Amino acid sequence: MACLASLPIELKGAICSAVADLAPQGESLAAGGKDLASLRLVSLEWAALSSRFFWKTAKLDYRSADDLSSFLGLVVPRHANHIHCATFGKETPGGEASRRVDRALDIIRRLPQLRDVDLELGISKKHKMDDSRLLEEIGREGSQVVKLHLSGYEYAALDALPVSRLLRRLPKLGTLNLRDIGKDKSGDLQAAIRSLEHLKVLQFESCDACSDSLLVDDWQPPLYTLNIYHCNSLTLSSFRALASTFLETLQNIYYVSSHTKLPSPFPPFDLPQLLDLRLELYSSLFPLLRTFDKSPLRVLCLRIVLDPNEKAEVIFGALLLLVQAHRESLRAVRVTVMDSEGEEVDEAHSEELRKWCEAQGVDVKLGFWDAWEDFGTAMEVRSLHG
Repeated sequence: MACLASLPIELKGAICSAVADLAPQGESLAAGGKDLASLRLVSLEWAALSSRFFWKTAKLDYRSADDLSSFLGLVVPRHANHIHCATFGKETPGGEASRRVDRALDIIRRLPQLRDVDLELGISKKHKMDDSRLLEEIGREGSQVVKLHLSGYEYAALDALPVSRLLRRLPKLGTLNLRDIGKDKSGDLQAAIRSLEHLKVLQFESCDACSDSLLVDDWQPPLYTLNIYHCNSLTLSSFRALASTFLETLQNIYYVSSHTKLPSPFPPFDLPQLLDLRLELYSSLFPLLRTFDKSPLRVLCLRIVLDPNEKAEVIFGALLLLVQAHRESLRAVRVTVMDSEGEEVDEAHSEELRKWCEAQGVDVKLGFWDAWEDFGTAMEVRSLHG
């Protein structure tokens, strides 16, 4: 204790920061930072120094209005300046949507250091007015938000227009994750995204607003990460053109496709900076994988669903040729091959692929893999809601 007490204040702060970094990524320190909690017990001084890390993330999703009121009264007065990230989830059972929004607005207004917002809006459009109030508050004058995860409605897509207005009020935005955004007025939304000069990470999930009209020449941001999940309004050709817009910077792609046929002709990708490629697709799109042969991939993660007439051994043979094409750069391989019912195929078909990877010193895992496994290459944008 005496040794810790005698350390310079700067070093004590650095120790708190290092201990906070040990908490699992995406986990609230208030819930899971056991090491930091132990450090708080050393003395009142250490408790004060560690508070700004302990309360860095406030996970308020699925909380009742009374829960939010308690947080507003007990936590915010002491720790408002420590909170950089806040999550607000869907309606809780029992209603009271407007009251919850009122409390959420009160909290957001009192967090001057808020940088990262994860907002999952109401479960139906009857909450449209409440959600608009939240969007307006997040984009208030002087907002410091640089990371935004915005999810629309469970049963009806969120209108694109209020989202585009919000984005134009967040000029410092560097990470943007949009889910369930409708196609009406999507041109305004797309223009707002293209105007974000500091945007480096862009993710669309089940968004009709992610469509071929994204392909305009006025893109400002130098994207490093492009993630697109189940956006059927974006054709494969447009996906290729969009990714190629960032050929000088793009390092990470995570693409989940519902398409079943590769257009012809389909030129190869020319992405000389691409390091991390994660794809989920049907086996009929397997030729798409060979269009990345020019990229110096370090990480290759694949989920492939077999067509009913496709043989697993044929796909694994093609996978072996694929990874061999990247033998000079590849460091990690994750592969799941499933039948049309979603069941993993017999691992016996994958043995040759496993042996080759192990002989080459490539970290290999065959079977179900963690979509957000960190290999030190990806700038991740996963939602804190799961």
